[in-house]
Amino acid sequence: MAKVNVDLSGLLPHQRKLIKSKARKSALICGRGAGKSFVCAVLCLLVLLMGRNVLIGGQRYDTLHDTLYDEIKKIASLWGIYDYIEWRERPMMMTLGDAHVWFGTYESVDAVRGYSRVSLILLDEMFLAPANILAVWGPCMRAAGGNTRIVGATTPRLGSMWNVLFSDPKCDWETITASTMDNDKISKDELDLILSEIHDENMYKQEILGHIFNGLGAAAIVRLEEFPRLPGFSTDQRVIAGLDCADGVERDCTAFFKRRGNTVLEMWELNGIDHEECVRKIRESNRREPIDELNMDHAFSDYEYNILKYEIPCEQVNFARAPSEEMKGKYGNVRAEMFFNLAWYVRHGLCVDGFEKSGELKRQLCAMTWYKDNQERLMIVKKDELKEVLKRSPDTADAAALTCLHRYSGDDPAMNVAMNSNAGVTSEEIESMMAED
Repeated sequence: MAKVNVDLSGLLPHQRKLIKSKARKSALICGRGAGKSFVCAVLCLLVLLMGRNVLIGGQRYDTLHDTLYDEIKKIASLWGIYDYIEWRERPMMMTLGDAHVWFGTYESVDAVRGYSRVSLILLDEMFLAPANILAVWGPCMRAAGGNTRIVGATTPRLGSMWNVLFSDPKCDWETITASTMDNDKISKDELDLILSEIHDENMYKQEILGHIFNGLGAAAIVRLEEFPRLPGFSTDQRVIAGLDCADGVERDCTAFFKRRGNTVLEMWELNGIDHEECVRKIRESNRREPIDELNMDHAFSDYEYNILKYEIPCEQVNFARAPSEEMKGKYGNVRAEMFFNLAWYVRHGLCVDGFEKSGELKRQLCAMTWYKDNQERLMIVKKDELKEVLKRSPDTADAAALTCLHRYSGDDPAMNVAMNSNAGVTSEEIESMMAED
């Protein structure tokens, strides 16, 4: 092999620390865009050049191929060793002399059984890996000698069991941290794109600063203290209504929510299945304040839709469908898009006070938590899990979210924030929510 041009001078401090570490188990926990994939690719090639085997893990083969595998190829070209490596696409594998780089996924951890003499296990986005992965992959290091390392690189993930491990003072992993801002090579456009997906302070701390959160409250789409006491200024004069129809199971009811801009006009629930009564109440509501847009949960709303569509502009919405075209890369489905829009409206002046169901709506929304799917898209906690927390279906929240199918962009957010310095929560309200079953 010709002389290798290995240049590590451009490494960032946290990347250099990971490369030079002598710890047997190291975790690089940092914000998005901090250079995790790059340093993992460098480490992989350095170990491969020493004639040792590497096992790399990721969520799925396609994401590994398009990110880390591709990064390794780019660096191999820069170092002048690309043509010396045998690149195999299926199964994904790299060979240099007698040394190999194997790939495994968190979806099928048992598939790597049989590999041995692995000197380095690299866990890409480690917080997505199952709890027992090292029990299965650790034996792959047999016969590798004393120079073995396990390295994880990840952005923290809410709900991951790794959060508990790394929050324990007795954790035996070396932890190296970095924020997105520590990567001075990231472009302004890249940074703006990352920041555009940040919706609150806790998300900023996790996704940008790399902080680990254990409590579910950190993942709430909106917190109780963020609800305003008075409606914020809005130029949006459309009257939009949302309808979530009951399916007849226990703890489920039909809910209706209607607003003009940041002012709630109606909020009610109808116990049991009474489609005729529901249609009657919506017709009365439409006579009082003509509805410009009525969005219904597609499930169980055929009766209402087939009657009211001739009188009111109606749309049935399947919560599992794709988000709007411009938001397909940000949200996993339209349900997530609607609820994040609703949280945005609350922060910019949507006041829900003054109705019998106001407290219950706040409780439902404060229990809504977010997570990211394996394509890095925002999702809302599954409805069945939410029901276990609330001990009921979040019907009113669903109806309110249906009024936020599209976000109104005509208002000045800064003006709304200034107008809503009255946001806050009373001790009585906190006690009331804590007393809920």
